[in-house]
Amino acid sequence: MSALTMISATDNQLSGSLPPNMFHTLPNLQEFYIAENQISGRIPPSITNASAFFLALEASRNSLTGQIPSMGKFQYLDIISLSWNHLGDNSTTDFDFLESLANSSVSAELERRGLLPLQSRNTHSVMFRTPSFASVCFSSCCRYLV
Repeated sequence: MSALTMISATDNQLSGSLPPNMFHTLPNLQEFYIAENQISGRIPPSITNASAFFLALEASRNSLTGQIPSMGKFQYLDIISLSWNHLGDNSTTDFDFLESLANSSVSAELERRGLLPLQSRNTHSVMFRTPSFASVCFSSCCRYLV
C-alpha cells in the first residue's frame, strides 16, 4: 500500500471516517478523490505526511467537519475541492489553511461553497497574501484575484 499514488473512490456510497493515521501509511499518495460519499469526521492531520508531490484533494459532498489542516508542504497542489461539507468551527482560524497554500501552484478554483459563514471574518488580508490563486469561492460569491 505504501507505493499507492492515487485513490479514486468518488460516488461509491462510502461512509465512516478517514483513519487518523491514513496518510502515514500512504506516503506516496499524490491524488485523493472521495467526493460524493457519506464520509464524516475530520480531514486527518496526517495529510501533512503525504507526498510533497501531492496534486489533488477532491472531497466535496461529504460530511467532513473540523479545521482544514495546513497544506503548505504541497507546492504542486493543483486541486482542492471541499465544497458541501461542514468544515470549520466558526473561529478566526477557519481560514488559516489559505495562508499555508500561498506557495503552492494552486491553479484550480478553491471551492468552499456552503461551508463557512463569512460574517466576522477578515478574509481580505488573507486573500491578498495568497496571490497564486486564480479564484477563491465562498458560497455563490466569487472573488477573483489578479
